[in-house]
Amino acid sequence: MNTNLHWQTQFDNSIAQNANPNWLTELRHQAFKRWQTSGFPTLRNERWKYTELMPLAQTEFHLSKNTSSDHYQDLLPETIENSLRLIFVDGQLISELTSDEIYLATLVNTLKQNPAKIEPYITNKNSIDSITDLNTALATDGMVIFIPANCNFTRPIHLIYLYTQIQNNMVHMQNIVHLAEGATATIVEHHIGKDDNRYFSTSFNSIKLEKNANLTYYRWQEQGSDAYHINRTQLMQATHSNTAFFSFDLKGHLVRNEIFQEFIGENAECKLTGLYLGRGKQHIDNYITLNHAVPFCRSEQLFKGILDDRSHGVFHGKVVVSKDAQKTDAQQHNANLILSDKAEIDTQPQLEIYADDVKCTHGAAIGQLDEEALFYLESRGINADIAKQMLIYGFAADTLQHVEQSTLHAFCQTRIRHYFPEMPLLQDELK
Repeated sequence: MNTNLHWQTQFDNSIAQNANPNWLTELRHQAFKRWQTSGFPTLRNERWKYTELMPLAQTEFHLSKNTSSDHYQDLLPETIENSLRLIFVDGQLISELTSDEIYLATLVNTLKQNPAKIEPYITNKNSIDSITDLNTALATDGMVIFIPANCNFTRPIHLIYLYTQIQNNMVHMQNIVHLAEGATATIVEHHIGKDDNRYFSTSFNSIKLEKNANLTYYRWQEQGSDAYHINRTQLMQATHSNTAFFSFDLKGHLVRNEIFQEFIGENAECKLTGLYLGRGKQHIDNYITLNHAVPFCRSEQLFKGILDDRSHGVFHGKVVVSKDAQKTDAQQHNANLILSDKAEIDTQPQLEIYADDVKCTHGAAIGQLDEEALFYLESRGINADIAKQMLIYGFAADTLQHVEQSTLHAFCQTRIRHYFPEMPLLQDELK
């Protein structure tokens, strides 16, 4: 089949199968028309200069069909204590929605019952590139979460996206999160896929925090070993709001994680913490932009990478401080541990400052295992392989020091330890 005809067929099927309001149908048609003109970004696009998407353009991916609910149990992660657990299998929700305190619904149901509630979040989305257009055109579902004013929602909301279907399947999701004034919530976005199929997924998050809102957000990516995944988060923060955002990329063949954050109110704070593990021929790309548009805001970025074999890591972290954003405090650091002479890292920490009364730092570090530390552990009778993994785990686990909630700390530690099978049993670091 002709490639253009194939994508046109997928789009037509999506439009036919989803009863969207007229404004959204028109928006999707416009987005798809732009995508047909642009196609997938190439290496000539500055934003994608280190990430090759040509295999996506050469593969005929098919939108996911109805899923049998009995092929996913082995993929499910551990249960987070007292969490509200929502499970999507190949883009289709299979669990119940239960909450009387907050608005919690699928994108599909919200579009059917109250489309005006989310229209601003969809129509105001900037088309950063053709990937935005592709997701807008083909997204079939996702979650809508609205936390009302002054609601301290203590149950972690665990959004689990599982990928199980046949070769060349694709899933496109959109999530909308809004925390009203004084609201507090914890959300875990978790993507897990089978290893034996090539598939393609995009997941776009639109998050807005009003005055004095507090959000803790965990993004876990454990896709299949032949999976292509693009995750994009657009985060807006009002006055005195606070975000702690954690990003963990542990698997996947080609993974792109994008975060676009903007302060729209003074005295707000955003902390971004990330960890990425690369093995085999994995490619993991983190593209982060923080926009200090107003004064008296604070941001921190700490991203750590561990790269082995022929894996390739990319870190692009940019902090923009506008001329009116006086008294900005912005810190950024990217550290990478290289375990193979064939592994690669391209790191670009950047500061773009137009104000004169600011405190901003940025830096990057690339290194290998400390041979003296390794020798010390071995001289104490520790097996060489375990000693190596202890040092690697110690480097990775530093990111967990920023996880303050004990139940989430235990969950994060358990998930990371799956990738360190030789490690001896570790005591809970919080004790």
